Amino acid sequence: MEKQTRNLREGIETTRRELEAQLAEVDVRSRCAGGGGPGTHSTTVKPPKFDGATSWAVFHRQFEAAAVEIIGRQMRKLLIFKVCYKKSG
Repeated sequence: MEKQTRNLREGIETTRRELEAQLAEVDVRSRCAGGGGPGTHSTTVKPPKFDGATSWAVFHRQFEAAAVEIIGRQMRKLLIFKVCYKKSG
Protein backbone atom coordinates (compact mmCIF):
# COMPACT_ATOMS: atom_id res chain seq x y z
CA MET A 1 0.00 0.00 0.00
CA GLU A 2 2.80 2.45 0.88
CA LYS A 3 4.61 1.61 -2.35
CA GLN A 4 1.47 2.35 -4.37
CA THR A 5 0.99 5.65 -2.57
CA ARG A 6 4.61 6.60 -3.18
CA ASN A 7 4.32 5.68 -6.87
CA LEU A 8 1.15 7.76 -7.22
CA ARG A 9 2.79 10.75 -5.55
CA GLU A 10 5.83 10.45 -7.79
CA GLY A 11 3.56 10.26 -10.84
CA ILE A 12 1.64 13.32 -9.74
CA GLU A 13 4.87 15.24 -9.13
CA THR A 14 6.23 14.24 -12.54
CA THR A 15 3.01 15.34 -14.23
CA ARG A 16 3.09 18.65 -12.34
CA ARG A 17 6.66 19.35 -13.47
CA GLU A 18 5.79 18.49 -17.08
CA LEU A 19 2.77 20.80 -17.04
CA GLU A 20 4.82 23.63 -15.53
CA ALA A 21 7.44 23.17 -18.25
CA GLN A 22 4.76 23.26 -20.94
CA LEU A 23 3.25 26.41 -19.46
CA ALA A 24 6.67 28.06 -19.34
CA GLU A 25 7.23 27.18 -22.99
CA VAL A 26 3.87 28.70 -23.97
CA ASP A 27 4.81 31.85 -22.06
CA VAL A 28 8.18 31.99 -23.80
CA ARG A 29 6.71 31.47 -27.26
CA SER A 30 4.18 34.19 -26.61
CA ARG A 31 6.95 36.61 -25.69
CA CYS A 32 9.00 35.66 -28.74
CA ALA A 33 5.96 36.33 -30.92
CA GLY A 34 5.69 39.80 -29.42
CA GLY A 35 2.70 39.10 -27.24
CA GLY A 36 2.65 39.96 -23.60
CA GLY A 37 1.58 36.56 -22.39
CA PRO A 38 1.33 35.46 -18.81
CA GLY A 39 3.95 36.72 -16.45
CA THR A 40 4.88 39.86 -18.38
CA HIS A 41 4.47 42.11 -15.39
CA SER A 42 7.76 43.26 -14.01
CA THR A 43 8.38 43.54 -10.33
CA THR A 44 11.65 43.95 -8.55
CA VAL A 45 12.18 41.65 -5.66
CA LYS A 46 14.94 42.62 -3.29
CA PRO A 47 16.15 40.38 -0.51
CA PRO A 48 15.58 42.00 2.88
CA LYS A 49 18.44 43.19 5.04
CA PHE A 50 18.77 41.66 8.46
CA ASP A 51 18.44 44.47 10.97
CA GLY A 52 18.02 42.42 14.12
CA ALA A 53 14.53 43.85 14.71
CA THR A 54 12.83 40.81 13.23
CA SER A 55 13.52 37.21 14.11
CA TRP A 56 16.10 35.25 12.18
CA ALA A 57 13.43 32.75 11.07
CA VAL A 58 11.24 35.48 9.52
CA PHE A 59 14.23 37.12 7.83
CA HIS A 60 15.44 33.77 6.49
CA ARG A 61 12.00 32.91 5.01
CA GLN A 62 11.79 36.32 3.33
CA PHE A 63 15.33 36.03 2.02
CA GLU A 64 14.70 32.53 0.63
CA ALA A 65 11.48 33.67 -1.08
CA ALA A 66 13.28 36.60 -2.70
CA ALA A 67 16.20 34.43 -3.79
CA VAL A 68 13.89 31.83 -5.35
CA GLU A 69 12.02 34.58 -7.26
CA ILE A 70 15.24 36.15 -8.51
CA ILE A 71 16.68 32.81 -9.65
CA GLY A 72 13.37 31.87 -11.26
CA ARG A 73 13.31 35.15 -13.19
CA GLN A 74 16.85 34.54 -14.44
CA MET A 75 15.95 31.01 -15.52
CA ARG A 76 12.87 32.29 -17.40
CA LYS A 77 15.05 34.84 -19.21
CA LEU A 78 17.46 32.10 -20.24
CA LEU A 79 14.58 29.95 -21.47
CA ILE A 80 13.16 32.87 -23.47
CA PHE A 81 16.56 33.48 -25.04
CA LYS A 82 16.97 29.79 -25.86
CA VAL A 83 13.58 29.49 -27.54
CA CYS A 84 13.92 32.77 -29.44
CA TYR A 85 17.42 31.85 -30.56
CA LYS A 86 16.22 28.50 -31.89
CA LYS A 87 13.40 30.23 -33.79
CA SER A 88 15.72 32.67 -35.53
CA GLY A 89 18.35 30.06 -36.35
